[in-house]
Amino acid sequence: MSSSDLSSPTFNSIAAILQTDFRVDPAAISPATALTDLGLDSLALMEFVFAVEDAFTCAFPKSVSTRAKPASRCSACAK
Repeated sequence: MSSSDLSSPTFNSIAAILQTDFRVDPAAISPATALTDLGLDSLALMEFVFAVEDAFTCAFPKSVSTRAKPASRCSACAK
């Protein structure tokens, strides 16, 4: 992980969603951290997907599962 990953606008927006909507500790959020490792259960994961889609005006393909994927995979959709 490069230091630019932590300062990208996309990462910062996703981190803000996790902090604000899901009360995730900012120190726990990194591009390599799996969303389930941040304490999000299956319902929270779906709410997270909707929040990211709304924030970036995009849609994840229905085949995409965020169950154990790092937050960096979510940012790929948002770009």
